[in-house]
Amino acid sequence: MRSLRFFTISLVALVAACSFLEKSAPPHPSVPSPVQSTPTLIGGQWIAFAVDGLVEVIAPKPALRWLQLDSVEGSAGCIGFSALASPQGAKLRFSNLTPVGKPCMTMPGGQEDKFFKVLERARALRFEGDAQLVLLDDDARVVARFTRSP
Repeated sequence: MRSLRFFTISLVALVAACSFLEKSAPPHPSVPSPVQSTPTLIGGQWIAFAVDGLVEVIAPKPALRWLQLDSVEGSAGCIGFSALASPQGAKLRFSNLTPVGKPCMTMPGGQEDKFFKVLERARALRFEGDAQLVLLDDDARVVARFTRSP
């Protein structure tokens, strides 16, 4: 009789312990979800390698660096600039482009002019692969391509 009571109490304790462990254990998904990484704008520098149809972007190449999601600085090649940015999902708009430093003598319609016009026309962005940023205009035409530089 004693061993039946001991067995019953042991069985109840075992069931209670299993129930407690099952509730406290984190759920395990039956199918592991793939790890996806989305490139981020912030950190590092984005160097232009295609600007508004230019066959070859010459050095010094235009560059962007996001300081925060709404704050950008960079260089059009010779002259530096700062700007406000408003990325919202795939949409993007630059505003308050402000030259920083001394003005440079550049050819009208040259690479720097084209780059500043690209920033003014940019309305969307997308990532291609892990290290390429693409700016698009209102008509979803590619206006500039950048690669990430540490």
